[in-house]
Amino acid sequence: MAEKQRIEYIDLMKGIVILLVVIGHCSLSLPEHLRHMLAFARMPLFVFMSGLFFSTYGGSFKQLLVKKLSKLMVPYITFKLVFVMLLPFTNEYFSIGMLKSIVYQFLTKADIGSLNTPLWFLVLLFVLALLGYGAECLLKKHPKLVRLGVVTAVSFVAFLYNNYLWDSCPEDVSPDRICFLYKICLIQALILLPLYYAAYLFRDKILCPHKPLYMWLMLPVALVVWYFMVDGPVWHFGGYFPRNYIKLWLVQLSGIYVVYFVGYMLKRVPYMSYVGRYSLVVLVTHIIVIKFSETTLHIHDGYAHVAIVFATAPALIWLLTRYMPHFTAQKDLIRLNEKGKIKISFTD
Repeated sequence: MAEKQRIEYIDLMKGIVILLVVIGHCSLSLPEHLRHMLAFARMPLFVFMSGLFFSTYGGSFKQLLVKKLSKLMVPYITFKLVFVMLLPFTNEYFSIGMLKSIVYQFLTKADIGSLNTPLWFLVLLFVLALLGYGAECLLKKHPKLVRLGVVTAVSFVAFLYNNYLWDSCPEDVSPDRICFLYKICLIQALILLPLYYAAYLFRDKILCPHKPLYMWLMLPVALVVWYFMVDGPVWHFGGYFPRNYIKLWLVQLSGIYVVYFVGYMLKRVPYMSYVGRYSLVVLVTHIIVIKFSETTLHIHDGYAHVAIVFATAPALIWLLTRYMPHFTAQKDLIRLNEKGKIKISFTD
């Protein structure tokens, strides 16, 4: 019973988060403060939920690597290529010269922000999985709070280094354009690692049934912190964070709690839970749908884009999970055979 409940409200949380992601990419005319609040919550929420289900696979790095390559990097590469193939329909200024320039940037400068921008998050989760594995291997003999403290200290050092890079860059240049560590999402992953690792360490307490009274008492505190401590924008991809490390975590954790509360209390909302279950499909396709509606259908209203993305989501989920299961993390494309060697296989 607990397992069924856990799956239901986690799927609903994923559905809420992917809605926030789509809203963020549709340029809706929302109040600035609300946009900042949502930006602080959506990526950390995905990091948090990914950490809840992180596994070291019994200490086998090869098994971890193979799993994460299949679940994260295969969709990443696949939908970069899909975006390239659909460029004539998603960019009104398309030309062969543009295509060459974009591909060149991607291949020579590891510009993961080009070609379907939201896919950068799959790289972030891949790096977080590697960092989480390393942290667990090095610290597993220590108490959980000590392990989390060490990871938080590393995160804080990365945060200070990130601030230094932003301060030392020219005003019109952001560090992610010139520093390779941003391009592979290492700095962003180090800063967010405590959230990922804490979700893994304490998932038994997070996923176990909670007393509604306790959750209700925490809700107003989380709402107040989330609302009043947001004092500017955040840009996780580019490593743009508030300068106050404690405030950063208070805002992110309060936003996570509010969405967690909504998901836990509602348990299941059929459409949103379904979309949440296949949130990866929506993540990798929604920019394509938005660009197609702009370029080919000539629709430029942000609210219309949100409606189109979620109206087409069920069809895309059915199509891609049925005919491309190995490229949408439904089945493993890369596996280990009986001898422990890596293989690529389309068989179940």
